[in-house]
Amino acid sequence: MRSAWLLLAVFVVACGDSTEEASGADSGLVRGVDVDAAGADGAVAPVDAATPDAARDAAPGDALTPDAAPPDGRGTLQILPEEAELVMAAGRAPALQMQAVLRYQGGRTVAVAPADVEWLVDPPDLGDVAPDTGVFTPAGPLGTARIFGQHDGDTAAAVVRILGTEAILEPGAPQDAPERFATAGEGQNCAPRLEYPEAFTAFPRNIRGVTWQWAASGHTLFEAEFRVGEQVTRWYTAGNELTPGGEAWVRLLDTAAGGQLRFRLRGLGAAGADACAAPEQVYLIDTSKLMGAIYYWSTSDAGIMRLAAEDTEPEPFLSPVVAPEINCPACHALSRDGARIAFTRTTFPPFGDLAVSDVDDPRRLAYNPTGVTGYFPSFAPDSEHVVAGSGGNLVIRHAGTGMQTGSLPLPQGMVGGSPDWSWDGGRIVASVGQRGLNPLPDVGISLGGIAEWVAGADGQWGQPRILVEQSGDQSNDRPAYSPDGQFIAFNRQGTPAEGQMGNPSARLWLLIVGSDAAPIDMVRANGEGALGNSWPKWSPASGRGRLWLAFSSLRDYGHMLRNSGAQDARPQIWVTGIDPAQAGDGQDPSSPAFWLPYQGIGSGNHIPYWAPYEKQPDDFGN
Repeated sequence: MRSAWLLLAVFVVACGDSTEEASGADSGLVRGVDVDAAGADGAVAPVDAATPDAARDAAPGDALTPDAAPPDGRGTLQILPEEAELVMAAGRAPALQMQAVLRYQGGRTVAVAPADVEWLVDPPDLGDVAPDTGVFTPAGPLGTARIFGQHDGDTAAAVVRILGTEAILEPGAPQDAPERFATAGEGQNCAPRLEYPEAFTAFPRNIRGVTWQWAASGHTLFEAEFRVGEQVTRWYTAGNELTPGGEAWVRLLDTAAGGQLRFRLRGLGAAGADACAAPEQVYLIDTSKLMGAIYYWSTSDAGIMRLAAEDTEPEPFLSPVVAPEINCPACHALSRDGARIAFTRTTFPPFGDLAVSDVDDPRRLAYNPTGVTGYFPSFAPDSEHVVAGSGGNLVIRHAGTGMQTGSLPLPQGMVGGSPDWSWDGGRIVASVGQRGLNPLPDVGISLGGIAEWVAGADGQWGQPRILVEQSGDQSNDRPAYSPDGQFIAFNRQGTPAEGQMGNPSARLWLLIVGSDAAPIDMVRANGEGALGNSWPKWSPASGRGRLWLAFSSLRDYGHMLRNSGAQDARPQIWVTGIDPAQAGDGQDPSSPAFWLPYQGIGSGNHIPYWAPYEKQPDDFGN
């Protein structure tokens, strides 16, 4: 017998727990069993367990007592309840009555006396089963236990999850909200409808300010449950949105990093005493973090805003509020070290004075930009040079003086725009085509392809190689290198209107650098419909996990911003996680995008340039 248990233990260690989590309503401290059927010592009996008493009370033919003659043939051993969840309360979880039964053809069930069963708990530190009563008593740690029973040479198992829970009441939620949901029945066809975020969205492990939003469906009280393994946190709110935060949120993210965060929403009020549950959603919490700050151009602020990863609102960086003498700074870029910013000082007219300043003092320009033309600049890694569009040419300038130091050769008869300098300095990518938009080629390329230049050993730029051919009415623009040099993100759009800098048909695509593989449509990040996904910009890499790609999009942000069908649709900054391992197989490596928390929701936001940034305390220590 001992050798059999040793083999069983080896099997458990080798195979692990492949059982999927059960879903269902809460029933007090035990889920999946009847909390009213309490046994001795506070143990809880399973719903359908054929205990000796239950067997005696059963209708003839449904069950037999251990004393009765068993049916012909050999019964199948089963441990009940097959799945249960014990919720930790006041530092301890309730005991649970386990029962071994033999099931026979025809539906007959025979209970096996607990003392006739050999019990084993794996892992053993989660608790033990009393050999004479079959009562499982948790030992204290959270986790998933397999409870094995062996009888007459047969072995069966049950799964018991020991959960730790925390209940948080939002302002306006009644004090007895947890009890209301714990005692409510399960309603049908009345679930609240989740509007944001989309299932399987990938989030950085330090994300803050994510607001879950839903349609109430007539309910007036909601339970939002977040689960990571055996850790469960429930927020209770009377509203139809929730922004989880505080230490509870931090613990969930830290525990979920590199894995999944499960979310279940239930509503109460529209179906009498019943609670209605929406389908469980799964989100991915990455090991990498949001870093630095995003500098984006805002229409309502008429300038560049900065939103640091740890801030809860954007600050004006270059706008009339803080720099009234600089006319409409736009078309900006940050140096790879985050120390400098280049932007186009855009009056109407003239267009295109390219200015450079230090991030610490952005109003103090490095040189007089008058007559120094440059659009959509990009810094070299040394921060001393920029490449920018200038009259259809791609010109390299010294960032400290504005003097031209070189240019990139262009294909015969073509103009170029929207260049991006690789993070290692050896490559430049840009859009090239026959003519520009607006009709200036520096604003954008009409019917453009994507070309790349590679620096030679002598530092000179070679002839361009066309990476993406222009085809039909499709135009390719706004390319950007990933920080690890593996990818180029760009947007592809249909026929643009004259004078139009944005296009609702724009979608995000991905190229693998150094590969002849076809571009990859980022279907998950793009979503459905004409959402104007454009201006892709990468976050500095954290060295592990996903890469983060920010872009501008016209999609709805739950019910907090309805862009679909709106006359005043406002693009916002969204972020998608890129999994490099998937792209290597030619699959879509993106995930559904999330709205960048704390950006200005009343403005149209573009060009989310990401750069390293450490916020310095102000005079008040903030």
